[in-house]
Amino acid sequence: GRQLGRDYAPVPGGSAYDGDGGHGAGPANDCEGLLNIVRGQPILTGMLVFVPIGFAAHLTEMAPPFVFGFNFLAIIPLAWLIGKSTEDVAASLGQTLGGLLNATFGNVVEMLICIAGIRNSEIVVVQCTLLGSILSNLLLVL
Repeated sequence: GRQLGRDYAPVPGGSAYDGDGGHGAGPANDCEGLLNIVRGQPILTGMLVFVPIGFAAHLTEMAPPFVFGFNFLAIIPLAWLIGKSTEDVAASLGQTLGGLLNATFGNVVEMLICIAGIRNSEIVVVQCTLLGSILSNLLLVL
C-alpha cells in the first residue's frame, strides 16, 4: 500500500542523525550543527576559501580569466550551501512548503547569473543560462 504519513530520513551531513541508526534530538546549538555540516563535506567547505579570493581578484583588477576562475570555484560551495539550507528547512516545514522552498531557491544561482548578465548587457549569456536551466530541470523531472 501507499504510505501517507511518511517519516523522512535525515539529510546526509545533517544534524538529526545520532549515529546509531535512529533520529536524535539534533545539535545542542547552531555551532554544533555548523560543525556537523563542515565535517560532513570537507572538500566543499574548503572551497569556500574561493569566495573572498574571488572578491579580492576583482578588487585588485586581476586578469579576467583569474577573476572568472576564482568566482566560478566560489559558486560551487555556495550552491551546495543553498541546497543544504533549503533541504534542512524543508525537512521541518513539511512537504508542501518544503517543495515550494526548494523550487524557489533551487534556481537561485541561475537567477543571480541572469541578473548579472542583464546588468552587463550579456543577453546571449542570459539566454543560454535560462535554456540550460530549463533543459536540466526537464531532464531531472521527466
